[in-house]
Amino acid sequence: LASVAFPDALQTIGFRAFYGCSSLASVGFPDALQAIGQYAFYGCTSLASVVLPEALQTIGRSAFRGCRSLASVAFPDALQTIRAGAFFQCSSLASVVFPDALQTIGEGAFRWCSSLASVAFPDALQTIGASAFWGCSSLASVVLPHHLAIGGGAFPDNCSQIRRPPPQSGARGSQASPNLAKLYQNLRF
Repeated sequence: LASVAFPDALQTIGFRAFYGCSSLASVGFPDALQAIGQYAFYGCTSLASVVLPEALQTIGRSAFRGCRSLASVAFPDALQTIRAGAFFQCSSLASVVFPDALQTIGEGAFRWCSSLASVAFPDALQTIGASAFWGCSSLASVVLPHHLAIGGGAFPDNCSQIRRPPPQSGARGSQASPNLAKLYQNLRF
């Protein structure tokens, strides 16, 4: 199976739907798609890029795990949740820009994405799970939004520039600290 196109009305791609389809190189997602299930494209090692539809709200656990050729992902504006391990070991993924609606990045979601060098977080983001970006050895700096819960070991040791911009006038939150990266590294469980 090298390519797949879905019916226009499809709203969910189910559990392990294309698990291990190593020849799958092209996916045409329907506009109505709202959720990609657990392990749906796990191990699809020929998949190089995906453009996710605007209605998509949730990317399931390990949905694109091990897609080593995946170099680009276009996230839709409606996306709210990226579950644990969703892009684990997508070693060709170099940068991600998250949509403004995103609220949760699950545990290990981008773990071992060794080419990932650039990440842009939205202000609405509420949670980054433990080890979410661990093993992203090309990631050297990140700017985090305020009021964010961060799990232990969320960022790699070499990510020496972790900071939060100063809060807006009247906003609550902590100022950036030169020792903030050290603090996050010490939060590992």
